Amino acid sequence: MKMDEDDKSFEYLEHKNPVSSPSPPIIGSTSGRTHPIIHPIRDAPLCTQCKDLRLTFFDPHCPGCWSLAQDPRTTVGELFAVLRQWVPQVQRSVLAIGQEILQRDFHIDDRDGLTDMTLLHYASKAGCEGVGERSDAVELVSLLLERGASPELRSRWTDMTVLHYAVFFDVVPLIRLLLKATQFKDLESSCREFENGTPLHIAACNGCLESARCLLQLGANCRARDAQGRMPLHCVPDASDVARSGWEVTAGKLRQLLHPDSQFTRPRYSPQNYDDVPSRVLLTSLGLGLGDRVYVGDSKAGTLRFYGTTQFAPGVWAGIELDEAIGKHDGTVEDVAYFKCPPNHGIFAPLSKVSKFVTSPRPSTPRSVGGGAIAVSHGKIDVSHVSPKVDTGLRSRTLSVASIKQEDISVGDRVTIAGQVPRHGIVRYSGLTQFAQGWWYGIELDRPEGKNDGSVGSVRYFTCSPQHGLFAHSSKLTRCNDYSQNSLDSSTSSQAAQTNAADRS
Repeated sequence: MKMDEDDKSFEYLEHKNPVSSPSPPIIGSTSGRTHPIIHPIRDAPLCTQCKDLRLTFFDPHCPGCWSLAQDPRTTVGELFAVLRQWVPQVQRSVLAIGQEILQRDFHIDDRDGLTDMTLLHYASKAGCEGVGERSDAVELVSLLLERGASPELRSRWTDMTVLHYAVFFDVVPLIRLLLKATQFKDLESSCREFENGTPLHIAACNGCLESARCLLQLGANCRARDAQGRMPLHCVPDASDVARSGWEVTAGKLRQLLHPDSQFTRPRYSPQNYDDVPSRVLLTSLGLGLGDRVYVGDSKAGTLRFYGTTQFAPGVWAGIELDEAIGKHDGTVEDVAYFKCPPNHGIFAPLSKVSKFVTSPRPSTPRSVGGGAIAVSHGKIDVSHVSPKVDTGLRSRTLSVASIKQEDISVGDRVTIAGQVPRHGIVRYSGLTQFAQGWWYGIELDRPEGKNDGSVGSVRYFTCSPQHGLFAHSSKLTRCNDYSQNSLDSSTSSQAAQTNAADRS
């Protein structure tokens, strides 16, 4: 069946492999289509500046890239390509990217032509600790379920449902949310990718202790057997097979938890519920009060303006007026005003994300001017618990960089510039420029792999040899020491060898 490349609907799924039987249009199906489709495989959009810098990943914090995401001409296929990029910059922006997808010609169960995953699958993966933002992933999954997304759909390549992904990436809040949505029908659903094992088998295989605990407390069968006759207990990897710090202790707890005849007491797993506790009493016990200066996560500073239950989600939420316009509202959500603040300064966060403001210095974030996006330097990324069963897209060279603690980048620092082949150099300039908005770093590269000699458009920012100068946002830079330099040089050589071999073939 011949396809027209310009046909955005790409509706061969509707005629050949329907995802589900016809149904009335649902909220979130902006096209009014009654059938989900598979979107054509596209590359992720990349702005001109990032292309000039030879960067390969879409960066939501880059004003140029984000303007492309907001462009109505950018297709769902291109935005799916963005979500396929397993980097913190993308995964921590899954809510914003998901909302952009929902504004297009989109059925809530449409699939990505490359991975056969739905937006609900991608949202579930984005809750992975250390890579994504768990609260945003939960918010997007909740939104999609409310709009009629089907949690029982499987990727044809991995045979995994959304619940399987949530277990695989150890996202406990999503496990509860998804099982409630399916009325616990998926609790024992098998998956061919894991030898027809259940979600509990997946948790055991991947060393996800909290997921296993949650599943057991919700009634999962620890005696269920996969196609090889193994119970979940038998799927826990040996210490010799896992190079994760503290794995022996975790594996021991897992085996004790999963043993059918164990006398180990399985504590009742449920999030703390403060609904019946007066907000003032709870705040006092936490050493907080309305009007206090607080941090949300690791980098967002603001003032606590509200604390209590809400109509948009169960539980107790903190409402914060952020110092900068990087929030989501003005204190009003779904026509209910909880507090007042300037537009885009308001944000709600769960208790676990809020901490009291301290006077010790914290890493500052270079900010752009003119309302541009903020370039964020992400902290340590721990994906050691992610098994290669599912290709996340990360490579060892990325981990070697990300595992080094990132701090403020200053002139004179030695840095690594992210890209298909990482480059190294010394920061010679830090500040605003005339060629583009935002905060830029000028780097003198070790090799002639740059674009200039420190000057752009007749304006000189620093001096270096021709083709040794390069400008980049902080989100593309990582401070490096001798360890990271050696590791990256080794990885770069290995990658270059692989690229040459691929070219010869």
